[in-house]
Amino acid sequence: SRALTRSPNTIPAPAATTLELIAPPATAAVGDTVNVNVKLSFAGLGIAGKIVSVAIGGASKFGTTAADGSVTLAMPVAAVPGIYPITAAFIGDDSLLPASATSSFQLDKAAASLAGLAPAGVTLTGTLGGTKQALQQEAVSFAVTGPSGPTTIWVITDHLGNAPLPPPGLPAGDYVVTSASFGGNANYAPTTVNFATSQQFNVARIVQNITFD
Repeated sequence: SRALTRSPNTIPAPAATTLELIAPPATAAVGDTVNVNVKLSFAGLGIAGKIVSVAIGGASKFGTTAADGSVTLAMPVAAVPGIYPITAAFIGDDSLLPASATSSFQLDKAAASLAGLAPAGVTLTGTLGGTKQALQQEAVSFAVTGPSGPTTIWVITDHLGNAPLPPPGLPAGDYVVTSASFGGNANYAPTTVNFATSQQFNVARIVQNITFD
């Protein structure tokens, strides 16, 4: 008689999946938060309850897909300005193969602004993550016409972001200020303000008294 043999159980191979970035953000400024929408699917059908990751510029988050296979993650972007990939990934499991998707993303410098300061000078502020703050210890240049003609005056902002005029050491005389500029730094973009009405200030002549014994 012939012995009966039993075939081993066949384990089905993991199914291929697709991970898609849905209308990914293309740009943002330092300090912003962007929403990244990801969808995991198999044969066009969303896969629910799976963990996916999203990373931008060194920051990463995890989320679980909803019934339609999608998940939206709010991603803070606080890296150095530049071009980064948005990377989404699903690591797979016993029944599903891994999948990933990438998209290019540009991180711009945050906005800075200059506002006139009475009686002369400016206040320098920057907006980071929707919050306005004074920019301290930053150089601001002023386009000025003084006793010797057109010149540039530099002033360093104080703890309130103020750059008042005049700075110490200017020659005596009348000055007219037409604009102010901030050249930017690692996180904030350059900005310039042109005064519709020129600012004016005067540096008084120092009176020297000489006495003889």
